[in-house]
Amino acid sequence: MTRDDLALRLLSMFTIELEDQTQAMAADILALEQSPEDVELLKRLFRGAHTLKGAAHAAGVPLAERACHALESRLMDVRDGRSRLAPPDFALLLETVDALADAGRRLASQQTLDDSPLARLTNAVPAPRRSGGPATAPPAAAAPPVPAVPAPADSGPAHVRIDPRKFDALLASAGEVVTTSHRITARRETAAELQGLVARIRTRLPARSSSATAGLNAPRAAGQLAGLLTLATRLATETLEDARVLTHASENLSASTRALRMRPFLDACEGLPRTVRDLAAATHRQARLEMVCADTEVDRLVLDRLRPAIVHLIRNAVAHGIEPADVRIRNGKVSVGTVRVSAEQAGDRLIMTVADDGAGLDLDALRERFGAAAPEDEGELARLVFEPGLSTRTQVSEIAGRGVGLDAARDAVESIRGRIEVVSKAGVGTTFTIETPLTLSLLSVVVVETAGEILALPARAIVSLLRVPVDDVGRLDGRDVLSTPGGPVPLVGLAAMLGLAGAAEPMRHAIYAILLDTGGQRLAVAVDRLLVDEEVLMRPLTRIQTGLPLVLGGAIHGDGEPILILDPDALIRAGLEGTSGELSLARSVDAAPVARILVADDSITTRTLLQAILHGAGHDVKAAPDGGAALELLRNEPFDLLVSDVEMPVMSGFELCQEVRRSPALAHLPIILVTALETADQRARGFEAGADAYLGKSSFDQQVLLERVRQLLR
Repeated sequence: MTRDDLALRLLSMFTIELEDQTQAMAADILALEQSPEDVELLKRLFRGAHTLKGAAHAAGVPLAERACHALESRLMDVRDGRSRLAPPDFALLLETVDALADAGRRLASQQTLDDSPLARLTNAVPAPRRSGGPATAPPAAAAPPVPAVPAPADSGPAHVRIDPRKFDALLASAGEVVTTSHRITARRETAAELQGLVARIRTRLPARSSSATAGLNAPRAAGQLAGLLTLATRLATETLEDARVLTHASENLSASTRALRMRPFLDACEGLPRTVRDLAAATHRQARLEMVCADTEVDRLVLDRLRPAIVHLIRNAVAHGIEPADVRIRNGKVSVGTVRVSAEQAGDRLIMTVADDGAGLDLDALRERFGAAAPEDEGELARLVFEPGLSTRTQVSEIAGRGVGLDAARDAVESIRGRIEVVSKAGVGTTFTIETPLTLSLLSVVVVETAGEILALPARAIVSLLRVPVDDVGRLDGRDVLSTPGGPVPLVGLAAMLGLAGAAEPMRHAIYAILLDTGGQRLAVAVDRLLVDEEVLMRPLTRIQTGLPLVLGGAIHGDGEPILILDPDALIRAGLEGTSGELSLARSVDAAPVARILVADDSITTRTLLQAILHGAGHDVKAAPDGGAALELLRNEPFDLLVSDVEMPVMSGFELCQEVRRSPALAHLPIILVTALETADQRARGFEAGADAYLGKSSFDQQVLLERVRQLLR
């Protein structure tokens, strides 16, 4: 490494150290201002100044070295009892730390310090002597950096700074692995279906080989099919194992990658105590900041977008909320106002508040500002503070009166799929509550189908998934509604809202509805099918998609196909306006049932569930408690399809399948086995016995069952 390379490396390390140390020192100065007798704070500040002085000398930044030397000397006088810190001293200490932080940013962007605040601040400070001189002069050689807080030898690995873009690229790669894992899991089902198809062909081949030539070739064909079945069974088994291993690995990779992006919420609060202090001084108020954030961790991107909103709310609290000290005392309050920032995790959401104990919102000024358009309800009136360009101040200053602030806070929150609410009480204070995702990368969604399109809805906005008989859909004020414990909720058709072809086809028998709730507003949307719930990697919108008002983003579905994620807030707004989404319902259900189906299962609970699902789809359903009773019914009554368990008394499902296939009258009856026996060998045995479909109970999905029924009844 050349001398120039070493100099550049030292300078780069110094700018990083400068950023960390100045943030810590600014916080300590503010704390010391509140507790001037705190010796430990004073010592920590002195060590920080000493550390930066040595680092500045090693990096060849004399301006920073001189400033740190002056800072160190002043703190040493206080530490040794030769002087005390007065209010102007705290302002100078903060000014020095700010100048050092500014110098670090300039150096990092390869700017000179000639016209910097640090240069102006240190013009009157004599350069430190390199040898001899008083004890307050810096040493002849660069002093080794002194850690601000000594760490034990076994304290673990140090923090490493990595370009955030590398994290983003890693997360994108992890998302591709997750998507591939989903596709392979889907291939597992394909392999199982292939296994079942070969087994059925092998079982039925002799019965279908009626010609002499076919009879002569049957043994050879049977042998080939046996070999093909062995290969299909091996493929199904290996695919199942590979899918299990890859799913586990991809989930771990995704979780680990997301964890790397997570940062403490307090990172978004850096500098806020200083902001409150400076604003209070500028507005001639007394205010302090409380932070209650526990150990909440949030995605870096969320924090970066959230911080401007927090700063706007803090400024609003001090400039508009906290009263002057004399006013507070007259009103029976303490002279120092409090601004409180809190944050907590609720599931996959971040809930944070910014509250003050000030005068509350000036609702009279809001009424005057909006005139006849002002709502009567005080809650609705308070929300008008988020309107663009709003200001209730008659005078413009650097702090307030420009009409920029709360609307910017709302825009920042909404840009990360969050929402903000305000509650205010006169004389007590104002509380702003923000709810956002913890991360913008992965999103839990429910995937649905409507009018042939596959779409997704964020799970956070879904209260419940419902299957409602058409005749249970009510009418209120000319609109379709669903009855819920919280009262009637408007019901709209998702396909009609999106303007999709096929949306006008009448819905018969029953509908699938998704009950949405955002910010207390509720809407039910009807879809054709509920497919699956999963986590997807959010993708940025294309230029075309940004023009779609009901679309939140894009993602790759588990089968590898792109899907659009709908915006629940926009859906609810559009649905409640009632401008689109009218359902077409065939409320009369007098039409003949689609098919007559027999359900065989020894569990009364499972029998009841299967009967309800199939009956809800419009079928005529009869049940049997075991395989023997089922066979007796099949011999005496006509049925279009059999749905059976495997493990049953009297006659198992495998035995029932074999008996059905042996009967000339029943041989072509479609059979679906629904069982807890889910290994590849058990599947193979079921298909060999004559089943047309084999569904596992552990991952039972009523939509998969109904789809298999539909396919087999064609």
